[in-house]
Amino acid sequence: MTLPFKLEKKHKYLIHSLLVGAVFFWFSFSSDDNKISIFMISLVVVSVGTLISQYPNIEIRNVYYNLLIPMHLMVGMMLSIIYFPNLGDLLKITAALVFSFVFYVVLLINNVFMVVEEKKEIIPLYRAAVTWNQILLVVVAIPYLAGVFKMPLNAFIQGLVVTLSIFFLFSHHLWALQLDREVKQLRIGEKWMLIIFMTFLGFIYSITVSFIPTESFLRALFVSTFLIFGVNYLQGHLKNTLTFKLIAEYFILSVIFFLIILIYKP
Repeated sequence: MTLPFKLEKKHKYLIHSLLVGAVFFWFSFSSDDNKISIFMISLVVVSVGTLISQYPNIEIRNVYYNLLIPMHLMVGMMLSIIYFPNLGDLLKITAALVFSFVFYVVLLINNVFMVVEEKKEIIPLYRAAVTWNQILLVVVAIPYLAGVFKMPLNAFIQGLVVTLSIFFLFSHHLWALQLDREVKQLRIGEKWMLIIFMTFLGFIYSITVSFIPTESFLRALFVSTFLIFGVNYLQGHLKNTLTFKLIAEYFILSVIFFLIILIYKP
């Protein structure tokens, strides 16, 4: 049996996004007893669905990068539902719709990166995809980090979980940047040392606020300021556009958010 229309990638992305949105909606209105089972189902839907929707561009070399942001997005949204239970029904429905839209955009951006990787040349959409990828890294990180900081874990364990995610997100961004042959091409050792260095700084940021009695959302915003700095630092490092002014601006931004955390009393 043949379909009456050709199933293009944009159609597969739409189906996949609506499917994960439906699973998230199901999770949002399910009882606590069923949440673990639905969570496991969601991970399967995200991972298997990504492999199907991104075929044939997805390969062994890029499957890791393709799953990073979708997984963080799904886990972050579900942690928000678990640890912020007072959200109203209308807000949950809106969150499911927004989640589906953001997931769709993530699939589109990753597809652009894979096309560039396959063709080994820059396409017109690449520059826009890099910019949107920077924005999405922070957008995805905020609910995820807020959920992690809400989890009943030791502050050091929370810091390790956050640090691991920062490592993943920075590795994805560096992969996207290195697809541009006009920027500085790093050797494998140099690339991972740079990511590890940035991850260590992220660990310092997360541990710094882990022992301060404040709202988890404010902690997430503080660590997100480092993510904003980190993605711009990586881009500036590769394009040789890194300046003292850039570092100073983000340092001041971090100090402002840190003072807000110290002043705010929950």
